[in-house]
Amino acid sequence: MEKQLAKYGVPAEGIVTKLYIQRNRNSQTPYAIFTYKLNNKIWMQEVINTNSSLQVGDTLMLLCAKTDPEIFKIE
Repeated sequence: MEKQLAKYGVPAEGIVTKLYIQRNRNSQTPYAIFTYKLNNKIWMQEVINTNSSLQVGDTLMLLCAKTDPEIFKIE
């Protein structure tokens, strides 16, 4: 993944649109859902929201693979 991003990576800006918590029997995991536009298409992804640091409306700077925009890294 890192090699593909280094070779084909393009910057994109994501916006956090939703937060939720997945509860299991013994744990809770916070997630953030965000959207970004690349190649004239809107993409939606989710990431674990470590320490609940992301809030709805936050902007994320992304590096996305131009050939496969579902491959990304938050910078």
